[in-house]
Amino acid sequence: MSRPRALPTVIEAVEFRRDAYGLDCRQWAAVLGMAPSHYSEFVNGKRPLPKRAMTNAFAYGVPAEALFQTHPTKGASDIDRRLAQIGKRLKTIPSQGT
Repeated sequence: MSRPRALPTVIEAVEFRRDAYGLDCRQWAAVLGMAPSHYSEFVNGKRPLPKRAMTNAFAYGVPAEALFQTHPTKGASDIDRRLAQIGKRLKTIPSQGT
């Protein structure tokens, strides 16, 4: 019986594909439609991968399962806290025409 393989992080998946194509970071950033500095921030976990770059990465073979994971620097508690803030704001907006 084999164990299921762990899904690579989005950074690992994108970097694996970059290495497979033999591109340096600057070239791969251009393929993804990103500035090299933004790509560097993504690889270092400081910035999520933009949607446009996700689309391009998928077109070049990065699995969708790896792309649609939570950003490594954002925990569930951060997301829950942000959703709670949005919910509070929505409750303060008056409804129209009821």
